[in-house]
Amino acid sequence: MRCLNCDSLVEKNFCAVCGQKNSIHRFSLKDIFSLGIFNGIYMLNRGFFFTIKELFTRPGHSIREYLNGKRINHFNAFSLLILLITVVYLVDGYSEIKIADLVGEDDNVKGFTQSIESFMKDYPKAIYLINIPLMAIASYFSFKKSKINFAENIILNTYVSGALIILTFPLTVLSVFYSGKDILILMFRATPYFTFAYVFIVYYQFYSSFNFRKVGLIVRSVLAIGIFSALQVAAIVILLFAKS
Repeated sequence: MRCLNCDSLVEKNFCAVCGQKNSIHRFSLKDIFSLGIFNGIYMLNRGFFFTIKELFTRPGHSIREYLNGKRINHFNAFSLLILLITVVYLVDGYSEIKIADLVGEDDNVKGFTQSIESFMKDYPKAIYLINIPLMAIASYFSFKKSKINFAENIILNTYVSGALIILTFPLTVLSVFYSGKDILILMFRATPYFTFAYVFIVYYQFYSSFNFRKVGLIVRSVLAIGIFSALQVAAIVILLFAKS
C-alpha cells in the first residue's frame, strides 16, 4: 500500500518516512464528539504553520485532501479554532474600540450590535461554535450530491471558521493600537466582502472534484453562503431573545 501523504510504500501501520497512519477512515460524528476537539491542542509544532499556509493558498483542495486521509501534516481543526478564539479574546480585551462604534449612527443597529458583543463577551466561544454547525448544514444541503457526510462538513467549516478568524484578526489588532475610527470603519465594512470571497473560494475548490459543473459550483457556493447567513441571523435573534 502507498502512503496517502508521501506516496512511499507502507508495510506496517504507519509510514516509515513521514509517519502517516496506514488505515484512514472517514470521519463520523462519533469521531468529532470523542477526541476531535482536544486532540493535538498542545502540539503546535505539528502542522500549525503548514495548516495556516494551506488555508490561505489552496484552502479547499487542502481540506479535501485532509478528509481523504492526507492528515499527518495538518493541525487539528478543532484545536486550531480553540487556539485562535483564545488569542482573539485575549487581544480584544485590550481594545477600547467596539464593533458597535463602527457600524454607523443608526441607534437600532448599534443596540443590536451591542447586544451581540455583550453575548460574545460572556460566551466568547459560543458564536463560533454555533456558526460551525450552521455552516455545515448550509454546505451539506447545498452540495448534497457530493456524498460528503455531515461530520466531514463540520470539519470543513471548522477550518473555514479558523481561517476567517485569522482574516479578521488585523482589525482586532489595529483596534488595540489605533484609535482613529475612519480606517477601522473602512476595514470593518470591507470584512463581509473578504469573508464572502474566502468562503466562496473554499467551497468552489473543495467541491471541484465532485463532478459539479462550473456554473453549478458557483450557484451552490453562493447558495450555501446565503443559507448560512439566514440561519446565523435567526440563531442570533433566538439567542438574544432567550438571554433577555
